[in-house]
Amino acid sequence: MLEVTPERQQLIGVVYAKVERRPLSLSLRAHGRVEVDETQVADVVLKYDAYVEKLFVSQTGQPVKAGQPLLALYSPDLLASEQDYLVAIHSQGLPGREQLVRAAEERLRLWGLSSEQMADLRKRGKAEPRITIHSPASGVVLEKNVVSGTRAMAGNVLYRIGNLGRIWVLADLFESDAPYVQGGQPATMSLPWASGVTWNGVVQFVYPTVDEKTRAVRARLAFPNAQLSFKPGMFVDVNVQVPLGNRLAVPDNALLASGEHRYAFVKRGEGQLQATEVKVGAMAGDYHEVLAGLREGEEVATQATFLLSSEAQLRSALPRWGAP
Repeated sequence: MLEVTPERQQLIGVVYAKVERRPLSLSLRAHGRVEVDETQVADVVLKYDAYVEKLFVSQTGQPVKAGQPLLALYSPDLLASEQDYLVAIHSQGLPGREQLVRAAEERLRLWGLSSEQMADLRKRGKAEPRITIHSPASGVVLEKNVVSGTRAMAGNVLYRIGNLGRIWVLADLFESDAPYVQGGQPATMSLPWASGVTWNGVVQFVYPTVDEKTRAVRARLAFPNAQLSFKPGMFVDVNVQVPLGNRLAVPDNALLASGEHRYAFVKRGEGQLQATEVKVGAMAGDYHEVLAGLREGEEVATQATFLLSSEAQLRSALPRWGAP
């Protein structure tokens, strides 16, 4: 027990605070990188061999609208399938005609012809080996893998279209922070060069693995990007607020550290203080969660604690002081 008269306490500036329950909230910070939202990506995949006759969209990064012409192709395979379709339509009285028409129509549909294009083919009555491919979605061209005049093979990805109106941020969390983060939690994002400006988003997913080299856990967050301010590849800062609810807490400046141990001076009476070991949990702002060692309502010194530790003649008043 340490005895310090009230006059002496006043002289060295001792101030007390109560150990009490209070709402705690963790503010977890991490660095992140802007990525394309994979759910907002559409590939233009060729389903038959063809030759590229003309490009209407010829640059990576070019904005496109859904239904906008991308390129014109010439395809002998498409010509043969259209001819089969027309023959099936005009085969009056042929047994199984309806099945032939449906099969030829289904093949053209699988090859990407729309109902309007097939109706135009029936009206025209003549196969056309040239076809225009349209964009399946609005966005920007993330990849362009086609050149005018070349041959394109079935299965080739001609274009990759991405809608950047919503983006992902992949953030690397400290291993110790990861258990507090889960899908659905609100988050904010800021740019290192735009101090004070934040954007609101949400945590979507926390990956179930730890990077063996960095010991970081990756989290995926989603943010709206209507103004296209954020570009894939940009580095950002992420903050996730995690409410812990009401927890027994003590001010950070009430604790003295010795190795892995924490101590607080607890008021036991007029002019009497006791050095007590405290087991702490999460640190939220200026407060530590108290797991053991202190009871609700007790008063602890929050100012002049180092002077008190000197007066306590550390080795006798704190028997474990200096323990590892």
